[in-house]
Order: sequence, then structure tokens, then C-alpha cells
Amino acid sequence: MIRFLLLLFCCFISLNTEAQNGEKWFKKGESAYTEKQYLDAFYFFSKAIESKYKPLEKAYLYRGSVSKAMGKYDDAISDYNQALELVPDMPEAYCNRANVRYLQKKYKEATADYDKAIYLKNNFAEAYYNRGNVKFDLNKYYEASADYSKAIETKPDFAMAYYSRANVHLSLNNLDDAIVDYDHAEKLNLNTPELFFNRADAKANLKQYTEAIIDYNKATKMDPSFAEAFNNCGLSYHNLSKYKEAVEQYNLAIAADAAFPEAYNNRGLAKEQLRQYVDANADFDKALALDPNLSDALDNKQRVDMLAKLRNNK
Repeated sequence: MIRFLLLLFCCFISLNTEAQNGEKWFKKGESAYTEKQYLDAFYFFSKAIESKYKPLEKAYLYRGSVSKAMGKYDDAISDYNQALELVPDMPEAYCNRANVRYLQKKYKEATADYDKAIYLKNNFAEAYYNRGNVKFDLNKYYEASADYSKAIETKPDFAMAYYSRANVHLSLNNLDDAIVDYDHAEKLNLNTPELFFNRADAKANLKQYTEAIIDYNKATKMDPSFAEAFNNCGLSYHNLSKYKEAVEQYNLAIAADAAFPEAYNNRGLAKEQLRQYVDANADFDKALALDPNLSDALDNKQRVDMLAKLRNNK
């Protein structure tokens, strides 16, 4: 399963702010927002608005982003609407309002706002990137790839755009292209467990198991609770016929998530190869207890039962 690292890029206008009434409140709000002290930031921006800070649309834009960060989406949209009433052609406000609508899963409205932002500012890399996220969620992979590519064309050092385009390639099983884009993202200093995990999956699907293991290990080193990465690392060891190492990885997956039926099933398969039939059956039983619909575990249990009987009859 592809791990999607979501970043929605909020956008702010850069304007000269000379000393004026409300400026001190605005600057306090900026500082608090940067430090993620959102309640304080909301208060300071509200005071700036009450004081008729100029440019007023900028204060609304920032306060809207504070509300978004606090999960108060309706309040955020209200502030972005206020900014647009003051300046109807502000692409940043359209982009930020689209981000909120995306989080609300209002994809049609979000797309319309991203379209408007791009119409007003054709080189708006963040808007292309964010619109690409909408298309990705709607499984419109080719359209998503086109938007991520446009973001990269506009902003060549846009690491997240490379990462997200790689996810599109992975979804379309364009594995070599995916690895190239993950490599670009890493070179641009995007080092996340999700990147290493997804790139490892691409390599594993290309049967580059040793290289995949290196990336899975990077992912779990960064996130020791990443059960799926331990599990998939175990699969790569299994495919290399390194069954003891596979069992060790499945143990770590289960330690990270004790309710992971696939990890128990996979560990059972590795133990079967090690001729530990009793332990293998115990793992298949545990997998079925967690997920009675896991047909692979049932088939595996029946096969091991048969092998054990044949062995006992010799």
C-alpha cells in the first residue's frame, strides 16, 4: 500500500507593511503562527482586524490559515471569503480556501478554487501541486501527474512534487520512473519514512530485494512503529530465502502492531520453510482469529496440517 505523505501548501502574500495601526498585533500573530501557538495567533490577528490593519485582506488570509490549522474549517473559509471580498483577484486566498475544501473532501469546489488560483497566477507551483493531490485522491493519475510535473517545471526544487509524482508512477506500476522521482525527492532533502517505504516497495516489485531491504530499514529506523515496513522487509528476506531474517522482521512488525493478521500469516509461511510446523500453524490460527476472511491463512494452515501428518506417518 502506498504511503501518501500529505502536505497542503498555504500561501501568503508578501506586502510592505509600514508602521500603522494594528501592525504590532499582526506581527505578534505572525510570530505565534510560526511557532504553532494557534490560539495566540488567532487572538493577535483578530486584534489586527479590529484595529483596521492595512492591508486588511492579509490579516484575514493569515487568520484563515490559523483556523485551518486548528481544524475550524468553516471559520477558515469565512476568513478567506472576507479576503476575497476585499481583493477578488487574490490567488493565495483561492488556493488556501481550496486547501480547506480538499480537507473537507469537497473535491469539486476545491478544484474550482485551484483552477481560479492558477488562472490568476500561472506560475503558482503550490496550486498545481495541491490540485494534483485532488486528482490523485480521485484516482485520476494521469491528470495528477500532469499537475505535479507543472509544479516541478515552475519550481524545480519542489521535493514534494517529485515525491507525489513518484506515488502516481507507483500506482500505475511504472516502477523505474517511480524510483527516479523518489531519488530526486531524496536529493532535495525529503527524507521521510513514507518515501523510503514506497521506494522499497517499488524495488521489491522489481525483485531488487536487497536494495528494497536497505530502504525498508531506513523507514523503520526513522519510525520504529512502522509495522507495514517491517512486514514488507520480511517479505523481501523471504524472497531471498532468508527465512530466519524474515521471521525477525515479522516479529518486529507484530511488536509494532499486535493486530496485524498478514504479519502472522507471513511469519507462519517463513516458519513453514524452517519446518517449524507447530509454530507455523499457531501463526496461521492467530491470523485467522484476527481476520476470519484471510483465505490465504486458512489455505496455509490446511497445507501445513497435511505436511505435519505426512511427516508423522513416516
